[in-house]
Amino acid sequence: MVQAKEYAERARDAYIHANEATMVGDEVAIRYFDEAIKLDTAWIDLVPCASAYWNRAQAYQGKFVFKAGCAARDGAQITFDDLERAVVDLQSSLKQNPSQPDCYAQLGFNYTLLSKFDDARKNYQEALNLLNKGARNREILFSADRVKILLDALPEKKQAKDFY
Repeated sequence: MVQAKEYAERARDAYIHANEATMVGDEVAIRYFDEAIKLDTAWIDLVPCASAYWNRAQAYQGKFVFKAGCAARDGAQITFDDLERAVVDLQSSLKQNPSQPDCYAQLGFNYTLLSKFDDARKNYQEALNLLNKGARNREILFSADRVKILLDALPEKKQAKDFY
């Protein structure tokens, strides 16, 4: 358990202190979170409402944003593998603690980027339900008002193919 806690602290520090503009920092954080998760699947949170899966998802999302920016700059194809890995980690985080509105909101956002609008809508709605019941968010980015805006911005099924 101590070893897992040490790896988790190192992973969290690697993510927090990583230069967000470089993929290297996110890769370091991902490796540490991999080790923390492998060592202790019953993960005890170091920060209220946080988990190794949540933090690793954030690192994958950072890596996706960096790679997408580079691809857009270079006129290359954008790949979504890191975003899909983030989705898996967010789902794992919810299995540990299903009352995380920010996790549902982040899933909704990722599903929107993946053009999975029904999944996005379902997760945004669950985030709103939890927020309306008084659940606490760890990310100010996903206030109830913000989640409602994101939910309302989703295209209808017939418009989804023209969303991007």
